[in-house]
Amino acid sequence: MKLVTTVFASLVLIAGFSIAASAQRNGGGNINARERRQERRIRNGVNNGSLTPKEAAELQKKEEKVRELKQKLQENGLTPKERKRIEKQLDKLNKEIWKLEHNNQRRTN
Repeated sequence: MKLVTTVFASLVLIAGFSIAASAQRNGGGNINARERRQERRIRNGVNNGSLTPKEAAELQKKEEKVRELKQKLQENGLTPKERKRIEKQLDKLNKEIWKLEHNNQRRTN
């Protein structure tokens, strides 16, 4: 029984390290997921009127710049420093999305 537990624990550890290494090599699921969430927030903001089309276009342009930076840096694999740089840009964009969603400018129909 102890052998089975040890083997199982070893497999779980190996799988965990493999997933983490793969995520870091591929730019990280975290960054990709954040980009998707922010894109969805922009889209939802336009749909519910909390973002004007002009504000949404501005945010989408900034989102594209972050995406271009990520692609450029990913060419040779992301270093922790580069990853932090992208995450900082996403943080900045996240704050701007929130600010524009709550600035009381509404889309006029």
